Order: sequence, then structure tokens, then C-alpha cells
Amino acid sequence: MALRVRHLLAGSAAVVCIAVHAVLRMAGPTANASHAVITSESAHQVLVEASDTDSLRELFQRGASLLVNYGAFSLWRADASALVGLLDRPTLTVRDDF
Repeated sequence: MALRVRHLLAGSAAVVCIAVHAVLRMAGPTANASHAVITSESAHQVLVEASDTDSLRELFQRGASLLVNYGAFSLWRADASALVGLLDRPTLTVRDDF
């Protein structure tokens, strides 16, 4: 019984993470990286889908910091220089609003 409950909770957590990511991507202009204002003066928070291993690797190599890994996606803090060439990818979203 305990194993079954644990399985249900783990599945529910994955569904919640995916739902949160979907809502954040539809939240408005700030959810779209192409509309985000990138300044060279400050760090930015970036959501990256777990399936985009190339962006994850590049962010790490460019000195970005992993803040939270939610499984389906992760939240990073990166300087503008670390984001050069990555902002056109649909799996990466600048979210400076949280």
C-alpha cells in the first residue's frame, strides 16, 4: 500500500511540474524569449526544457548557475553573455518576472 501511494505521489509531482511549465510558457510576453529584454548589466532567470541537452550543456559551460531542476525543465541564472545564440531556441525561455 505504501509503495502504491509513493508511486501515485511521484506521478502527481511529474504532472504538476509539466503543468507549471506549460502555464509559465503561456503566461504572456515575458514567457517568450524573443520578447524578453536582455540587458548586459544583470543576470537573467532562464527556464530550459530537459530535452534540450545542448542548451543545458552550453549554459553550464558559459558559467550559468543551475537554481532548480524540476525534472521536465530546470531554472538557471545566466548573464547576458551566456545567453548569446541561445534565445532563438523554443526550449529556452527567459523569465525575469519571478
